[in-house]
Amino acid sequence: MAYNIMVAVGLMDLYTLTGYMMMGLQLIFDKDFGFAYEKITGGLVSGGFQDMVIFSILLTINRSNSIMGYLDWIISDVEKFWKYAEVFNENLNSG
Repeated sequence: MAYNIMVAVGLMDLYTLTGYMMMGLQLIFDKDFGFAYEKITGGLVSGGFQDMVIFSILLTINRSNSIMGYLDWIISDVEKFWKYAEVFNENLNSG
């Protein structure tokens, strides 16, 4: 559990420091270029935040599953997952 929290806090720190760095870069540029630059960096920060949240969730699930094994009743192995994916794809394409 502590490892999962450590990963999540580390990723949030990385996101925060990245945001501060981009805000500092915005202050260096003049205000004429700053508006377009803020839109670009705002999109990058927002996208980076979403990616880091997804990445931390995947890390947490992977680490927790290796400790507790609670995903065995959902997907026991890779072949079962791909079988479900194929059945879902067939049902999706049949209708």
